[in-house]
Amino acid sequence: MFRLGQMTLRMDPTLLIDRLALRQDWGCLRPDARTLIVRATHLFGILEASGSREKCSLSVQLWTDTAERGDAARESILTEFRLHEFRDISFSLNWRFLDGKGQIARASSVNAAATRRAGGASTPSS
Repeated sequence: MFRLGQMTLRMDPTLLIDRLALRQDWGCLRPDARTLIVRATHLFGILEASGSREKCSLSVQLWTDTAERGDAARESILTEFRLHEFRDISFSLNWRFLDGKGQIARASSVNAAATRRAGGASTPSS
């Protein structure tokens, strides 16, 4: 079974991988400063961190023998770093619609913020 987990957090990517490498529940190989390959009984995974100290992205890719084991492993990893996770996500969208001559016929911008709830879903805030 394959499981994917992703998180954006405030932590140096190299230190994040350092902390994951210290876990006792798996053996690991570190091909570079921001990648960790992990292996345990009935589990294989690739953990990658990218970005900067201010905004680090963690990707967790796990292959396990059962869905339950994959879900538990993913949640164990993500739970360890929840305190560093971004809770407020801001974004802006710029829409430009062109006419038949390639000229901008209409444009609009939307700025929004979403607050992540405990269950992981995002809801727009006003």
